[in-house]
Amino acid sequence: MSGYRKNYISVPIDYVRQLKSSNKRKKARAFMEYFDDVDVGEHNAVRFYARSWDVSVSTSHGWIDDFNREIDKFFNFWQLKNARHYSSVKNQSEQKPNTSNTYQADKLKELADLPEHQTNEVFNINTTTSNEIINPNLDIPFVRLMNELKTGFKNIGNIEDSYKAYLGVKNIIDSANLIKAYKKYAGDVAFNKRVGLAKFINQMIYMSYCTPTVKITVDNDTYEGVYDKEHERLLVGDKSLKCTEDRYSELNQSGNIEVVKFVA
Repeated sequence: MSGYRKNYISVPIDYVRQLKSSNKRKKARAFMEYFDDVDVGEHNAVRFYARSWDVSVSTSHGWIDDFNREIDKFFNFWQLKNARHYSSVKNQSEQKPNTSNTYQADKLKELADLPEHQTNEVFNINTTTSNEIINPNLDIPFVRLMNELKTGFKNIGNIEDSYKAYLGVKNIIDSANLIKAYKKYAGDVAFNKRVGLAKFINQMIYMSYCTPTVKITVDNDTYEGVYDKEHERLLVGDKSLKCTEDRYSELNQSGNIEVVKFVA
């Protein structure tokens, strides 16, 4: 048995093959290295990967962002697959309650069980607070967000309002980070009354529980990194650049700062 290799992992091979078919074999090899580091928990700096992949630091930044999104999609798929199997097993022995007149969290679970190409199909649901029929085109990340929050909290708000709010910020904060930010907010003793998800997003409360990744343009040079407000530093890869709060505010007001994303 000593001649056999025993450690095998499931890999998002579709993404690798997509890169290869697009003549991006170097990026495909880089992804396999990065995915293996994720699996074994080996943490390396952006510059390390830039040297390993023989690319610039800025290219390495971009690739790592791409890899992060693809890996998130990969594990979201397995989460939904697990939920579908669990739901199937439970439904074999448990009778479903009558939900014809009320909206239940189970509706989201049923949606999460659908193949991805079917999740944009329109369906009708009745809310507990209104008789109005609504037809949201829910996507999988939002389903995941609602499922998790409804599991941990009561009264997170109307689903239609929450979905509209989510669509407005989905490009700068993903569902996983919204979940983390809302949990931090819900556990904050400074808040005597917790608001629902829609207000949490629309009133920009989530920003207080996130660190922004920004692009700052100064004298025709652009820097992308994480702004550490407490220490007044812009973290760009393994560099730390001084940027006071006053200077940050000045650049923001002059339109020289673009928020790329928020990370909780």
